[in-house]
Amino acid sequence: MSLLMISENVKLAREYALLGNYDSAMVYYQGVLDQMNYLYSVKDTFLQQKWQQSEEHEASRRVKAELLVQMDGVGGASENEDPSKMVMVLAATNFPWDIDEALRRRLEKRIYIPLPSTKGREELLRINLRELELADDVNIENIAENMDGYSGADITNVCRDASLMAMRRRIEGLTPEEIMNLSRDNMHMPTTMEDFEMAL
Repeated sequence: MSLLMISENVKLAREYALLGNYDSAMVYYQGVLDQMNYLYSVKDTFLQQKWQQSEEHEASRRVKAELLVQMDGVGGASENEDPSKMVMVLAATNFPWDIDEALRRRLEKRIYIPLPSTKGREELLRINLRELELADDVNIENIAENMDGYSGADITNVCRDASLMAMRRRIEGLTPEEIMNLSRDNMHMPTTMEDFEMAL
């Protein structure tokens, strides 16, 4: 991690807190937990391999410490009687078990969002496919049942891959010149159940 990146991340943590104090209606969404989860992990495999020790690198500690300080500085319910001065800190991560305890203590309320149920997967499929032409053989309920354990992002990726299968069938065996000469109407083909089976 470069010194410039460290400096920018520390600056970003300060600016988020300043914005939260300035605009009390703002929700402070700490998306950096997803993008920079390694900063808050109990252990860092890469650093352990490089330095042969479990201590965090000084650069990572600087960013973490700065953000924790700024989180302590923004107003919460216990510090502000005026509701208009409250700032909500909302964090999201796919790896809660790896988050440093110092950060977990500052996030008092924890909400577990499980993987979607069969009904939830059906709804996500319908949302992702609402602008896609489907063949008559497509059975969304059956697809949802076969996607047990898939996350919302996984379902989106499957729908995207399935939608591209039709195009691949259409251009299979064609030369680059023939593909370039195809009109939009000629490229259009409905997505079939077989496309979903291949995408899964």
